[in-house]
Amino acid sequence: MKKFLITVLVTFAIIFSCTDNRAEAYDYYLGDYHTGLKAYVMTETLYFESMRTFHATVKAVNSSGRVVDYITYYFDGAPGQPETYSNTQGYSGLVSSGNISRKLFEYAMSVWREKVLNGR
Repeated sequence: MKKFLITVLVTFAIIFSCTDNRAEAYDYYLGDYHTGLKAYVMTETLYFESMRTFHATVKAVNSSGRVVDYITYYFDGAPGQPETYSNTQGYSGLVSSGNISRKLFEYAMSVWREKVLNGR
């Protein structure tokens, strides 16, 4: 019985040490909106249809740490064309024209590169 218990414990130790223990969901700080609210992308909401067509949700947080709004951004970019965005607050335009949209796009592209390079 002792040998069985030791074998089970060693097996669990090996399995536990070989698994990837990173949490995939976290909030990534993008910057501040012109209103002073802090913007955090909820990384678990980042969804790619293709490299430049994706969407993600951003939390707008006030100075006391309270979530004021959730804003979903939609990105679209055809080859040879500038990337555009729209969001659930009715804003849209070129990615390069917005502070948060640009930072969200840059973050998403770094995630895409990581997926491609690491096959995730």
